[in-house]
Amino acid sequence: MAISADRNKNYGGAVVTQKYSPLANITYVKTAAAEYSKLFTNRLAQLTDANLLPQPLTLITDWNAALLAVTGHDPPIVVISSNRSKWIAKGVQMAGEQWKKKRYEGSSDLKALLGNVEGQTQSPPLYAPLRTEGDRRVYVVVHALEYTQYKTALADSGITVVGWSFRAPTPTSPLLTGFGASRYAAIEFCKHLRANMAGVKWDYAWLLDDNVVGINGFPGYEVAEEAMRTASTTTPQVCSAFKGCANVESFSAIKIWAEGQVD
Repeated sequence: MAISADRNKNYGGAVVTQKYSPLANITYVKTAAAEYSKLFTNRLAQLTDANLLPQPLTLITDWNAALLAVTGHDPPIVVISSNRSKWIAKGVQMAGEQWKKKRYEGSSDLKALLGNVEGQTQSPPLYAPLRTEGDRRVYVVVHALEYTQYKTALADSGITVVGWSFRAPTPTSPLLTGFGASRYAAIEFCKHLRANMAGVKWDYAWLLDDNVVGINGFPGYEVAEEAMRTASTTTPQVCSAFKGCANVESFSAIKIWAEGQVD
């Protein structure tokens, strides 16, 4: 077979390797490209015949402000989110309060996670504007049904909210949601930004999940971008990825981890 896999017996649990991994031990036969193509086109035909494919994508935001903000700046940070507007707003607030207690510089400076604010129970996310370096903008992409909620919660945060939705094939069709659809919407938003911005255009954009507060050994946005630009003179690097934790860590655990990393 061109593709083989085992059933993940732990599928459905709380940790990442269980929650998002229904299959285990997936293997591919590299020489079976023609068979993969047939699998893909057959699946596409089935979905098309059943009228299940989504219709055009709609993006909702203040386009004048979004385009003006991004023009000529460093690659943007685009956060894919759902049901976490209050958490993000509180995290951005904590980023400011922590900065007043102990100054930090950029995304690689883990002093932002030391939790020195009295009564603090939440870590500032990695994409909080105060935790970025260079001159970049932060966008949060959410389903259109959550757009107003996020825009209200993140007002004056320095983060621009973008809503997305696909027109349903029929009035009674269920809404298209989920990780794949939201990431597709985020990438399409980045394409639209770049196509319509003036001046020097960035070649990359950051896509982050909304609960990321720190990455082991992360050198910072600017350093990672420079490494991608200079990775190869003959074959440009088109993407990079970072491995996340399997569990959602508590505030106290994050604080202890940051304390061990800070000189």
